[in-house]
Amino acid sequence: MNGSPSAPIVAAIVVNWNGGRDTVRAVRSLLDSGYPALRIVLVDNGSRPTDLAAVRAECPRVEFLELAENHGFGRAVNLAARTAFGLGAEYLLLFNNHALLPAGVPVIERLVGELKRSPAVGAAGPVIVDDDDRLVVQAAGIALRPSFPAPRGLGRGLPYAAAGKQTFRFDFLQGSCLLVRGSAFRQLGGFDPDFFFYAEDADFVMRLRAAGFETVLSSDVYVRHRKSASIVAGSVNQTYASVRSLLIFFKKHARRRDFVPGAATLIGMSFVFALARRQPLPVARAWVDFLTGRWGGHYR
Repeated sequence: MNGSPSAPIVAAIVVNWNGGRDTVRAVRSLLDSGYPALRIVLVDNGSRPTDLAAVRAECPRVEFLELAENHGFGRAVNLAARTAFGLGAEYLLLFNNHALLPAGVPVIERLVGELKRSPAVGAAGPVIVDDDDRLVVQAAGIALRPSFPAPRGLGRGLPYAAAGKQTFRFDFLQGSCLLVRGSAFRQLGGFDPDFFFYAEDADFVMRLRAAGFETVLSSDVYVRHRKSASIVAGSVNQTYASVRSLLIFFKKHARRRDFVPGAATLIGMSFVFALARRQPLPVARAWVDFLTGRWGGHYR
């Protein structure tokens, strides 16, 4: 864990919210990575006392930041980044607590190599695969459809062996595992706190690229990730957070040519969520809260 002249200090930031078992697993994979200058900042987002106690007991070799309530993912990362910079971190590794570094795969070294290659590279990420031994791709970068708010994971469903040999033109990288240059993070002011959950990573990478930084997909390494683990897929919470975040993302990043198809997609998606999921109230609340700048989710 000690630094060396050739290995810049990397601070891995892991956010926990009532996901202790997965968080411990993610942290252990980081500790076992073998990267010589790794620091880990674990921020707890107001978890239940039992979950918090379990994480503390199982993760003694980390810097622990305990928040009294759930501040959302982006704000939690911003707070953890202050601690990371205090530890001398040159790079920040944003690492989802449902992600796992595979044994024997030099993920951190590869991503560090991309950032060391040129100061113009602001962030680098690996291919993201499902959390099982089949190594089916979730995303090798993410592209925006012409309808804009409906992103698609590139290479999704392909075996990693095939996806790793392709070149994908992406709009942003998934935040499940993303190495960010510390100076670039500071320049952008970190994550936008308006995104409580969902789309904050997309917004950050889009702003990073707009500021002139390159973002690189390291297709020769992968990270395993379990989808929809923080919020139950199809739940009221997921519906509310998804709709609200996509509305904010669309407002910030929609190009003029995308406005009409994008707005139509958002309206159509809202009707699908409201009718197919039988969840008209969380959809309506997401629109109202977006228009009034409020957050009304049930995560606090």
